[in-house]
Amino acid sequence: MQAVVSGPRTLSPEAALGSLSLIFWALIITISVKYCLFVMRADNHGEGGILALMSMTGANWYEGRRILIVMGLFGAALIYGDGIITPAISVLSALEGLNVATEVFKPHVVSMRSRSCWVCSPSKAAAPRRSPRHSAVMLLWFAIIAALGVAGISRYPEVIAAVDPRYGIALLTGHGWSGIAVLGGSFWR
Repeated sequence: MQAVVSGPRTLSPEAALGSLSLIFWALIITISVKYCLFVMRADNHGEGGILALMSMTGANWYEGRRILIVMGLFGAALIYGDGIITPAISVLSALEGLNVATEVFKPHVVSMRSRSCWVCSPSKAAAPRRSPRHSAVMLLWFAIIAALGVAGISRYPEVIAAVDPRYGIALLTGHGWSGIAVLGGSFWR
């Protein structure tokens, strides 16, 4: 949103619908095209992922196909980095969202941010030993997200218009580089 309203602009309904449209269509295209058509078809005897793709190429360090090995290792490093940084960013952005929701937490957000590792650590430590209780917590989490989404849409049903890709295209063509920044931000989310 900061990219949409940067400079002298304010958040207009068209800009809001355009950014929502970009997020919606980025998710649809990424999941349906990238994952369903390409990634899920990459199968190495039941294994998947970037390292399985690398092994499927038959890359050998000594046969001059080193670039495929380097690309595979780089992709694996990106996956590990994403797995490490995503929970931290999620917790930190949720804490920053408290400033938007209410002024009550504003004096405490900095101290909560410094203690955010204590929020993430037990969940990550319990990940290898997933239990039915852990699955129930995840199910509750997704149910809360769905309920909040339905509540938000019921309060502002006009956001459903963001399904129309013309709003996203108009944002990209009308806002120049900040439209590209919004598109990049929608892929990050």
